[in-house]
Amino acid sequence: MVTSYKMKVAIADDCQITRDLLKGYLHDFPEIMVIIESPNGKLLIDEIRKTPPDIVLMDVIMGTMNGIDATREIKLINPKIQIIGWSVHCDKHTVIEMVKAGAVAFLDKDTKLKELKGCITSVHKKGY
Repeated sequence: MVTSYKMKVAIADDCQITRDLLKGYLHDFPEIMVIIESPNGKLLIDEIRKTPPDIVLMDVIMGTMNGIDATREIKLINPKIQIIGWSVHCDKHTVIEMVKAGAVAFLDKDTKLKELKGCITSVHKKGY
C-alpha cells in the first residue's frame, strides 16, 4: 500500500470562525492535513509538544500568548517547524517582529485562499 505524505499544518487564530474557514478550505487538498487548531499561542505550544506540525499558520494578535512570542517559543522547541505569520496587522514593525521571531513568510488576512495554499506549499517545499 502506497501512502502519500501529507503536510501537517497547525492553525493558531483567536477567531473560531477563521479557524473553521481555514480548516474547511485546507481540507479540500489531500496533501494537507490540519492536525492542530488553537485559539492562542500557549495552547498551541502545548499541542505542538505532543504532535509537532510541519507548518504553523500563526495569527499575530491573540490572547494569553501572542503569535510573536509563540513563534519564538516554537522555534526553541523545534526549529524545523516552519511558521507563516497571518494577520490583519501588516505594518512594517509587525512583519519584522514576526520574521525576527522565526517566521519564514507573512500573509495579510485579506490574502486570497488560493494564495494561502500556494504559500503553505512553497514553505513546505522550499522553506520560504
